[in-house]
Amino acid sequence: MSEDARVYIKNQGIELVPVGPGNPKGNGTDEGAFSQMKKALGNICLNMSSPKALAKSFLEALISVYINMRNRLCLHEKKANPTEQMAMPVSEDQRNLERQRLKDHKKAKSVCEKDQIKLDRLHWVIGHFGLDVEPEALKYAERTIKAYELETIGETETAFLKAIRRKSDRKNISYFFGILKNIQQQRDDDAKRQYCRERYNYQMMLEMQRRENDQQYPVTIDPVIAMLERAVTQKTRFVKELAIRRAREWTQELMKGYNYLGVLKKKFSDALGKLNHLSLEQKQKVWELIEQFLNPKTSEKSVTLFL
Repeated sequence: MSEDARVYIKNQGIELVPVGPGNPKGNGTDEGAFSQMKKALGNICLNMSSPKALAKSFLEALISVYINMRNRLCLHEKKANPTEQMAMPVSEDQRNLERQRLKDHKKAKSVCEKDQIKLDRLHWVIGHFGLDVEPEALKYAERTIKAYELETIGETETAFLKAIRRKSDRKNISYFFGILKNIQQQRDDDAKRQYCRERYNYQMMLEMQRRENDQQYPVTIDPVIAMLERAVTQKTRFVKELAIRRAREWTQELMKGYNYLGVLKKKFSDALGKLNHLSLEQKQKVWELIEQFLNPKTSEKSVTLFL
């Protein structure tokens, strides 16, 4: 488009919106009309052997176009033709709404900052390693690179460098994207496993809180032992801390009902001895926690060190 045309369009407040090929309806009413006219006319063959044959072939073509276009007319709803539509007045509010829609459309098509960084990294890799990339392959790479994380692209560059040092025939864009896909898949799998672990631990914590709410006072030995068992068998830190905190609170509640703590200690020992599924080391850890709870001088720090 010439500079004069651009200045005129800008002065008239018209938004320029690029459209893809093979999309005549996006290029305005004229292109759409031309497309339909081509379909309606088809291939016209005129017989030039004589004036009568010429007139006959011309009339046949004209009738064919008329029938074709007549069958495309809407019989139930009368629509205005393009000339009538262009003559209809348009309010300023409608113009502003359409102008804003086009601006939003152009903004959505533009490349965001993160995607531009990914494109820059891709072009740097191609130029730095001297990769021979076909135009179609480059377009595909530019579209797909946006779906990967920046951290994944960085790890791929390092892995790709190590790979081509071992075998130079691996220096191509396909091998680079193969590594990129594998690393991204690994990161996605790790994120999924982490999510599942956190969800499992969260459900477990809710179950512990539910048991705590269902616990009827006075507290007995069994729920304290169950909490301590969970504290030594679970690997998640916050689950262990919650179990130890609850066991300490319940033990302190139990201690209020005993004048001699030796009796309570003996009950804890008997209950712990029944846990045959625990190893000797795990039972030792549970007993150390019980002794800390029963000792009034035991500080919070000593229990934390156990974790």
